[in-house]
Amino acid sequence: MAKKKEPRPAKDQVLQWLAVLSGVVSLVCLVPKIPYRYAQTFTGYHQRFPMVRTYSLFGASNKMGQMVSWFKWQKETCRMRDEFAKSNPLLAAAGGIAAAKSGVGGAAAGCMFWDTCKTQLTVRCTEYATMAVMSIISMLLQLIGAGSALCVPMMLNAESDAGKDKKGSKKEKAKKAAIGATMGCAVAGGLLPFLSWAIYMGSSGAMMSNLKTKEAYAYGYAYVGSFLAVFGWVLGLIGAFIGLRRFQTFGKEKEKDDDDDAAANANMPTDMPPMADVPGMPSAAPPAMSPS
Repeated sequence: MAKKKEPRPAKDQVLQWLAVLSGVVSLVCLVPKIPYRYAQTFTGYHQRFPMVRTYSLFGASNKMGQMVSWFKWQKETCRMRDEFAKSNPLLAAAGGIAAAKSGVGGAAAGCMFWDTCKTQLTVRCTEYATMAVMSIISMLLQLIGAGSALCVPMMLNAESDAGKDKKGSKKEKAKKAAIGATMGCAVAGGLLPFLSWAIYMGSSGAMMSNLKTKEAYAYGYAYVGSFLAVFGWVLGLIGAFIGLRRFQTFGKEKEKDDDDDAAANANMPTDMPPMADVPGMPSAAPPAMSPS
């Protein structure tokens, strides 16, 4: 008859489900349609922000509501900056004179003949380039963290097979190495998504704050994707703590039991009287033989 498999401890089951939930949530956050930030329509910006703007790990929506990657935003903005920088100086001078005579400033002549606008294009090009790099780093961290979290159940299953063909201290070392591998996956599954969220929210917040102080730019506040990411990495960090405690306490329970047994043996009296001296107990010596 096959030996019945022992059920997993409660903490191992909790670790397994926390890791699975954290990994699934982290994967969902990678979907381009899941917005981390959200900016409402603001009529003060006229036609520049006629629709709500959403910002995800992948990119940001344009004025038509279409999601555009951060690399494309950077490419288009830097291309416009380079085109305006190569404009004909005679046309630029003519545009400046026309703008001065109009009495409404450089905006009347267009961005090509407006130094303030061209300067801001350079700022945007730099900011979008930074966000493009930060978004790639954030997505990679999120993806690796999700994969690590989803590997935790498999690592838990592998622990039962660790050191089967070994004995004594070698078996204990193999078991501890397997628990350490599980701990590593759990820690990565909680820490990497947290770093991904922190890098993206910090970078995007700094970019929007910088642009908003210098031009009309709608600031995007934290939205559903950000809250979902926080929920995911909180679950992951709880699982990481459980995995760390499993590794730290491995073998200590057995040592504690051994110490308790040794203490119990030490407390037993060692000056027990011989069995023959105990009242009611038969003598250990054989009866004397009567002379015949």
